[in-house]
Amino acid sequence: MTDERTEWKLCEWNNLYCATNNVNLPPMTREEIRKAKAWLRGRNYPVPADCPSRACPKYRPGCVWGVCNIAVGMCGDL
Repeated sequence: MTDERTEWKLCEWNNLYCATNNVNLPPMTREEIRKAKAWLRGRNYPVPADCPSRACPKYRPGCVWGVCNIAVGMCGDL
């Protein structure tokens, strides 16, 4: 699932953004979550393709450098 990815989307991996965007996806399995975290960590928590930019409630200076604060938090690495 995640090995072939070149980008990720908040609306696919984050329940809050799924609800905000009226996306109804099934919950990720523990294995999918493990792989998603490894993917995010291995790529230094990249900014998602559907990043809301300055409208994001977690917008930080690191976002400009390509590090997503939400991705860091999703991995439990804050």
